[in-house]
Amino acid sequence: MKWKIYTLLLIMSLFSCRSVQKLVDQGDYDEAIYVAAKRLHGKKNKKTKHVKALEKAFDKVTARDLEYINKLRADLYPERWDEVYEVLAQIDQRQHKVNPFLPLISKDGYVAHFEMVDVSPLLTEAAEGASAFHYAQAELLLDSIDYDRKGDATRAYAALQKIDRYFHSYQDKERLKEIAHHYGMTRVLLDTHNAADVVMPADLEAELLSINLIDLNSFWTRFYSQKSAEAPMDFRAIIEIDELDVSPERESESIYVDTRQVQDGFDYVLDQNGNVAKDTLGNDIREDRFIDVRAEVYELYREKAAFVKGSLKIIDLNKDQVIDHFPIASEATFNSYASRYSGDERALARRTRDRLRSSPDRFPADEALIWQAAEDVKLKMADYLSGIRYF
Repeated sequence: MKWKIYTLLLIMSLFSCRSVQKLVDQGDYDEAIYVAAKRLHGKKNKKTKHVKALEKAFDKVTARDLEYINKLRADLYPERWDEVYEVLAQIDQRQHKVNPFLPLISKDGYVAHFEMVDVSPLLTEAAEGASAFHYAQAELLLDSIDYDRKGDATRAYAALQKIDRYFHSYQDKERLKEIAHHYGMTRVLLDTHNAADVVMPADLEAELLSINLIDLNSFWTRFYSQKSAEAPMDFRAIIEIDELDVSPERESESIYVDTRQVQDGFDYVLDQNGNVAKDTLGNDIREDRFIDVRAEVYELYREKAAFVKGSLKIIDLNKDQVIDHFPIASEATFNSYASRYSGDERALARRTRDRLRSSPDRFPADEALIWQAAEDVKLKMADYLSGIRYF
């Protein structure tokens, strides 16, 4: 056990003593800055080696990033503005991390020098360049857009979203987003009807076939209960109740007997002379008397079930063909039990006592069981619809 503790302490010691200089030598400058800053934070007597390590790491990573930005700008393609902005943002964040330590002076009097770069105008330039590129890209994708080019519409929307990082308001970005969303959206017409050979009350049938379309809608998919004049439908989802059946009310009875040997008083023990025997203290000796008792248990079972079977058919309206078919079924069951007994209560087993019930539940109406089964079918269909990935 001791060697495990020593090993753990050694590992913790090695981790806490990570060499900032080694991280710098490996080119892991940001990690070196993080480690050095952590060791300097909140300490009055700052070690010179940590101060110098932070200074060196900061200078090297800033020089590296500025050199990389200059290379990008020397041969700048419009699509590289995002990368330029990212590197500049890293420089800015790094400087904000170091600023709280300034002026940074070690306990030996060493004063660290950090060459700060004003990246604000460069960040603005990069943001404008990146936004202009993404806006132009979106405009090109949305040129003469129609409902058959959903891929172009969704890519245009993604391009416009990238501008949100830089500017909340940019030209007519939001208007173009609405156009891209409108043409990129998949629209599904949801039809429901009862094909089962069963006559049901109108309110029950309406509830049976209703599905909350709002819960199914997502950003790129919208469900409709009827055709929309604003845009053509892409798919038709037909929810159909194919079979609906209610079983007869079944009631069955059974009888069984519980028996038990129970104490029923006592008898005196007689000696050889026919007299009551005595123990060593002179007391009469008695022994328990047992008798067999029984009770007849009458059980009553009631059962009823409703079965609802449905199907979900998906039609691609652009190709005018069925592309998916999903059958769903559910059964709602009613079970009730009651039992009573006649005879000696002492004979009843624990299981029998626990199940004693004077009367069973009444049989539910057919509509109640149908409703229960249909709700389960609806939930399964809604879950399937929400999980379809080609919508």
